[in-house]
Amino acid sequence: MDNYWVKANKKTPEFCKMAAGCMIKLTACVKGKLQPIVAANKGDVYGAMEALANACGEKSIIQLCNKLFALINCIYHPGSLLSQHLMTFWKLYTSLEMTIQSIPDFITISSGLAAALLLQSLSQDENLVSLVQSLYNKKPFTFEKVYDWLLIKDTRKESGVHESAYFLNQNHRFGKQSLQEKL
Repeated sequence: MDNYWVKANKKTPEFCKMAAGCMIKLTACVKGKLQPIVAANKGDVYGAMEALANACGEKSIIQLCNKLFALINCIYHPGSLLSQHLMTFWKLYTSLEMTIQSIPDFITISSGLAAALLLQSLSQDENLVSLVQSLYNKKPFTFEKVYDWLLIKDTRKESGVHESAYFLNQNHRFGKQSLQEKL
C-alpha cells in the first residue's frame, strides 16, 4: 500500500468509488462471523483489512514466524560472553512461547527442541564441543536443564578466572612466586 498515494487521493471521487466497490466485495467474501469487523470499518478499506488480519491471526502468525526465525538464527560468537548469549536466547525463547500461547493450534515447540536449538547455537565455538555433546545426554533433556547447566558452567569458568587473578595478585603482594614464574 502506498500511503502517500492514499493520502493524496483519499478525497477524490475515483478513490471513493473504488473504496466503496472494494468494501462491497470484501463484505460479500467474508464469512458471517467476520462481517461485523468489516462493518465497523465502514468506508476505510485499509482499516477493514488490518482489522481482518488481526481477527484471523495473520499478524500473530507472521510475528510468530519472525520470532522463530530470530531464535533459530541466534548464534553464539566465540570470545563474547556466554552468559549474555544465554540471556538473549532465553528472552527470544520466552517471547516465542508467549506468542505460541496466543495461537496454540499453529505450532508447538517442546522443551527438548528448545534445548537442542540452544546447543546448536553454540556450534561456532570449538571450545564448547565436549560440553555441548555431554549436555545432549542429560536426562531429562529440557531447555531449563540445559540452560541452567550452561549458566553454571559459565559462572564457574568466570569465577575461576577471577579467583586465579586474585590469588596471583595476593602472591605478588606477599612476594611469593607463582609456579610458572619459578620455571
